[in-house]
Amino acid sequence: MRVKRTYSAEKTQSSNTNPSLNFSAQGKEEYNEAIYFPSSQGIGVGYRYSDALSFTADLTQVRWDEYYYELANGTKYSPVTGLKKGIDDVDPTLTFRAGGEYLFIRPRYVVPIRAGFFYDQQPARKHPDDFWGITIGSGFVYKWLVFDLTYYYRWGRDVLLNSVASGDHTELISEEKGDIDQHMVMMSFIFHFE
Repeated sequence: MRVKRTYSAEKTQSSNTNPSLNFSAQGKEEYNEAIYFPSSQGIGVGYRYSDALSFTADLTQVRWDEYYYELANGTKYSPVTGLKKGIDDVDPTLTFRAGGEYLFIRPRYVVPIRAGFFYDQQPARKHPDDFWGITIGSGFVYKWLVFDLTYYYRWGRDVLLNSVASGDHTELISEEKGDIDQHMVMMSFIFHFE
């Protein structure tokens, strides 16, 4: 992705006692830079045991070692660590998801019940951080209306919270680790028009 970054600065100085010291200056610089995104590969399988019961699983790899920002002067650094490419030490990550769904099929409506779990690595220096999670959900399908409600819980222990690199991207100034617990409830309505 091409990035056009503009840096603008303005400086004003004034003196009530010596007007010859009054001045104002403006500057503007534009930089043409780029972001290189990681590639990813995945594979998945699904199995429908019956009209009411199905299972799915998938595995995805993201090549965070290919992800970098290139400054106008040619310096390349990892947005994950802030360190220059070559010393950034970021590895690819893996994500595994598996789940199942059972449909209570009635003559006039359908009620799905879903559950799943996942292992989700996040990019970090030296080794990806490990996150785990579970999801449960249900809904209601009636003629042209589909309603879904899902609960999502994701957690990681001793994982990267933030890191700050030096201005020349050659060393880490600070790195903070801790525990993360994420809870999310998602709701959707879908209306079908014929």
